[in-house]
Amino acid sequence: MGKPGSGKSSFISYLSTQLPIMAKSRPYYIIRLRNMLKEQINANDPIQGLLDYMITDRSSLNNSIVILDGLDEICALYFHIYLKKLLQNLSMIQGLQLVLTSRTGYFKVDKAISNFCLTLHIEDWDNDDLDLWSMKYEIIHPNLRGTIESNRLHLEEAKYSDKKAIFAVPILFYMANARAELLSKHKN
Repeated sequence: MGKPGSGKSSFISYLSTQLPIMAKSRPYYIIRLRNMLKEQINANDPIQGLLDYMITDRSSLNNSIVILDGLDEICALYFHIYLKKLLQNLSMIQGLQLVLTSRTGYFKVDKAISNFCLTLHIEDWDNDDLDLWSMKYEIIHPNLRGTIESNRLHLEEAKYSDKKAIFAVPILFYMANARAELLSKHKN
């Protein structure tokens, strides 16, 4: 879970590049829920909706890895019903591992959910996170050292502390540095 732009989908994209190695012969599925049709997001039978979207059958989920990106993009009217039924139904499939992403605040991790899930939260970076990431990124991209240093110092200045909540989410800080764009140019 994390705020918009915190890097949830980017993490899933990275994870998808590692899955062929990590999963070995296990089947895996990556589903961006925003791409599913309204009819496929079925609160009464969420598994069947997923199977229809994936064009597969229930037995193909045995010992598989299923990644559902953007759980928060499901209709709020039946979000909680969908999630609980989804977790209950998927827990009955042998060997299935499930990864879900969602924006923070869309559901509360209650006892029923915590029985099925380990939850992780992507938070805004603090100065230590910015320093550590900057050092590692500079090693990989030495030609961006000046931009990275300027952006890191910009966010660490007290007068810009109100902007840290905006720019210090991982994906925005990464994109600015990767494009050699100075955050100091942005007034809003």
